[in-house]
Amino acid sequence: MNYIQEITERIEVLLLEDKDGLHPIDHEVYEYYALLVLTVGVNCTNENVHDAWVIWAIKNKPDHLWVKPFREIPYSIQLLDCKFRDIIIQVAKEHCANVVASLTEEVLRLGDIIDNAERACEHTDPTEGGQGNLERIRKILAQAEEE
Repeated sequence: MNYIQEITERIEVLLLEDKDGLHPIDHEVYEYYALLVLTVGVNCTNENVHDAWVIWAIKNKPDHLWVKPFREIPYSIQLLDCKFRDIIIQVAKEHCANVVASLTEEVLRLGDIIDNAERACEHTDPTEGGQGNLERIRKILAQAEEE
């Protein structure tokens, strides 16, 4: 499963768990919502949700009454996008937390590589003119790439 599918699935799960009577529309529209998670994230608005839905609706329900700009639909209809917006924001927060955790792990790994390289530098034999050190650093970097 790729990252878009994971985000799409998470959106669907949260909508299915929703107890407010909001029911899923169609899997394809959630793919557009996944794009919102990645592009606007926690800044997602009801208008963003509506625009994503309109892209889906143009392909699936082109004559639908609400296939028009957000500002032209009644406020009561605009409010229907709130739950979707809230779920997109929730998934965006989760996604960001996962990205931060992943980056933190990578930074720590790189820190270990640098520490090992610095230790190799400390053990330079001055008679080698630094060549032994260079080979040690190359070995450390090669090992890190294999991991």
